[in-house]
Amino acid sequence: MGLFSYTGLMPEVPGKGGDLLGNAVAGSGMDVGQQLIQVLGSLGVVLALVLVLAWLTRRLSRSRTLQARGLRLMGGISLGGKERIVLVQVGEQQLLVGVAPGSLRTLHVLDQPLEGAVTDAGGFGEKISELLEKTQSKES
Repeated sequence: MGLFSYTGLMPEVPGKGGDLLGNAVAGSGMDVGQQLIQVLGSLGVVLALVLVLAWLTRRLSRSRTLQARGLRLMGGISLGGKERIVLVQVGEQQLLVGVAPGSLRTLHVLDQPLEGAVTDAGGFGEKISELLEKTQSKES
């Protein structure tokens, strides 16, 4: 009896001379192991497709909604579980906004807009650090 063999678990059907599962598998030309691999492979492909489509939908809907009405999200950085700092461009003006659950607060209005869209967290973090250093040096 093999690892994937269910013939020992199935009672014999009187008058048939064998079990139903054994005859069905033997007639198809595939053993249970091959069928299991085929089913799991198909499931993996379907799950991967769903994940890719969800990612694409999220990515495309975010860029479309944020650029509507002259608003554009330039970048953002996470400060904790639910707190973020984001850079928003409204027309020609850029705002540094703190975002927390149930709260939005303008942290700074930039005198000179940052050049180009900052999309990666490292680039955005560097730009924010430079901005904070300039602001602190002006205050000193």
